Amino acid sequence: MAPSLLRPPAVAVTAALLLTGSVLVATPGTAGAAPPVTGAQIGVRAHAEAESLQCSPMGNLGTDEVHHYPVPLDQPTLARSDSFAGEFNNIVTSGDETTVDGAITGHARISTAGGALREVRFEVADEMAMDAPPSTSCGVSQEVYADLVVGLDLPRGGFLTLDLTNAGAGRVTTTVRTGGATRATLDSQLPSDHRRTRVHLPAGKHQLVATVRQQHAAVDGDLDASGTAVVTASFVEGGLAAGPARGRGTSFVGLPATRDCAGGAVTPTFRRPARKVAKATFFVNGAQRRTVRNPRPNRTVRLRGLAAAQPVTIRAVLRLDPPRKGKKGRTRTVTRSYTACSA
Repeated sequence: MAPSLLRPPAVAVTAALLLTGSVLVATPGTAGAAPPVTGAQIGVRAHAEAESLQCSPMGNLGTDEVHHYPVPLDQPTLARSDSFAGEFNNIVTSGDETTVDGAITGHARISTAGGALREVRFEVADEMAMDAPPSTSCGVSQEVYADLVVGLDLPRGGFLTLDLTNAGAGRVTTTVRTGGATRATLDSQLPSDHRRTRVHLPAGKHQLVATVRQQHAAVDGDLDASGTAVVTASFVEGGLAAGPARGRGTSFVGLPATRDCAGGAVTPTFRRPARKVAKATFFVNGAQRRTVRNPRPNRTVRLRGLAAAQPVTIRAVLRLDPPRKGKKGRTRTVTRSYTACSA
């Protein structure tokens, strides 16, 4: 591999600009609220070169510079491509000809909801081919490369789940950093691989970097290969309900969309039909916590002492008034689960 082809692209510079907010991307959202993404850029590069000066290049062989493009938020997927195709002819040795071609396309999409980060998605497809005589002295090397750099400024902490799928795309990496510290990383060079990790991110500035790189040199023989890679980063704010409340008791008791992380509590509220409830028993992670008899509409029940680092499931068992004397009242339940507030 030619040394110059291995020169790292300027990802660090781009990441620093995005992290500090020097590169901004407009986003629709709540008026006056800062977006959770300070900026994002997708970069692509396709390049081939010869180590020997006696080998003359012909065709479009690309450059060793990464071309970066801003990625808007909450917009359709942005696609950017780069490619090369040509040959290197040894002007001294007859018959020493190496043909090359390669292409890479990166797709990026960043979605938010309610002022919070929802998902970052990065898809890459690449292909390369090389035909060189076994005794070539040109030292031809080629590379296709793509990256996505996202600067984050989270108004509230939460959990980021990284998923990486590599289907023969080369080396695929994704890293989350806070300042100079690495919080999480995935790295794959296997032709068929899937990896996942989950990390807690506090409120504040972070950066997400994903890269895909495929390299080949003539000394490694001929090549005809293609592959794909997908990297996703899904974010859920701490204390958020993992889904809607479930059960036939939802008309009697409302379980909130978020738990109170600062107060270590969840506060259910009785609704208007609660006049029909004779007794309500509340459970936290399966353990009985509170019992309320003959509740009235709009009454709240504060379930305290919830551990910040643990997810929580709240379940209310409601025994309704009997339809008439001597009959047993029916039972209704409502359940809702919440993510942890911290790591």
